[in-house]
Amino acid sequence: MTDSGLQPVPDPSALFLADRRKGVSGSVVFPTIEGHRPLLVELQALVVPSQIPTPRRSAQGVDSGRLSLLTAVLQQRAA
Repeated sequence: MTDSGLQPVPDPSALFLADRRKGVSGSVVFPTIEGHRPLLVELQALVVPSQIPTPRRSAQGVDSGRLSLLTAVLQQRAA
């Protein structure tokens, strides 16, 4: 928004990704759709070995069923 009205943004993703450090392990930005809106989402993961049979898994803003599915796929692919 300027004094002459709305101006187009040629590369909107650059506004969100400009200060992001590349090559940081445990963090990824991916595009997703929420309803009809495209969003850039940053996913961060902290992974440590666990001695208990069912380790604690938690997320903010993600359905627990979807989290379970994603972790099951990752567990099979990473093993």
